[in-house]
Amino acid sequence: MNSRTRVLLVEHLDATGAAPADARARALALRKAGCTVEVVLLDGRADDDLLYRSADRRTGPGTEALVPNANGLRALAARVRDSGAPLVLWAGAAPGGGTAAAALAGIPGARWWPSGHAPAGTAAGPLRALPGFGPPCGASAVEAPRSSRQRLSLWDGPFVLVPAPLSEATARETFDGFAAAAAGRDEVDLVVLDHPRRRLESLARAAGMDVRTHFVGPAPREAEVAWLVTAAAVLVPGDAPVSGGLLLRALSAGTAPVPVGAAAGPIADWLGTTGCLWARPRDAEGIAGALGRALDREDGPRQAGEHAREAAQAWRPAALAARIEASLGASSRSAEAA
Repeated sequence: MNSRTRVLLVEHLDATGAAPADARARALALRKAGCTVEVVLLDGRADDDLLYRSADRRTGPGTEALVPNANGLRALAARVRDSGAPLVLWAGAAPGGGTAAAALAGIPGARWWPSGHAPAGTAAGPLRALPGFGPPCGASAVEAPRSSRQRLSLWDGPFVLVPAPLSEATARETFDGFAAAAAGRDEVDLVVLDHPRRRLESLARAAGMDVRTHFVGPAPREAEVAWLVTAAAVLVPGDAPVSGGLLLRALSAGTAPVPVGAAAGPIADWLGTTGCLWARPRDAEGIAGALGRALDREDGPRQAGEHAREAAQAWRPAALAARIEASLGASSRSAEAA
């Protein structure tokens, strides 16, 4: 393989925070690395979702969109065979590409390109990871914010943000921790970027926080960045797949997120490698302590947020391109040695 490798990029939208724009950033990085790129988008989100309509109405020119059902995966396998691309990169959160990647089993040039966090127990696919890229952000890149609207608050007053779905266990810890931290701070609310669920609403009620806990639904990209920029603190659970791009956008927004729940361990480990891990709560009491420090604007969380912006620079498309060049070069030298 050399730097002029033809690449077929399969962008699987299998995580919270994933969107077609991510394929654009990855394709840009591949082209900066000297590759030629074709893109196939796999989007299984419901057509009746008002924020995320069917993929074929949201893709740009040169991008083919498929639904990851039986017919779509057969079409994908045929598309890969017809392309003759020596390298097929499956960008997704699920290990090995997840069960959908079985469509590419046996294709020598197919590799998993990790682009998110998947909780333990997620069904794995057959693809080996591209060398040099590990979850949750191996294949991810973040572009600099381009709109001043992203700095405008979408909420009247200070708030704590949860940008991904919560399991019941993590929700209970989060609501109890928020209740303790918010005692005496009547102006602070908790905003969850997920659809309302009756069981979670009852847990917020049990914590005495139902009036101050708001399930506002998934956010489109520009709104998501506005939430991240203006939140007093961001709590990231690992209970459902979370895109690496979401984590990087939090850093780019000047927010060092706090991982919460037992499933968020890999997210905490990754934040540690960036130097942006300032709190790793193990329970409701730990969450309360972390939120108290953030709401009081203590030096630890404030300095971590300032460092987060600097850390995000290492994940611009040009930086990802350099890592791609290094990986392809290593693969080429390995093949020559063999």
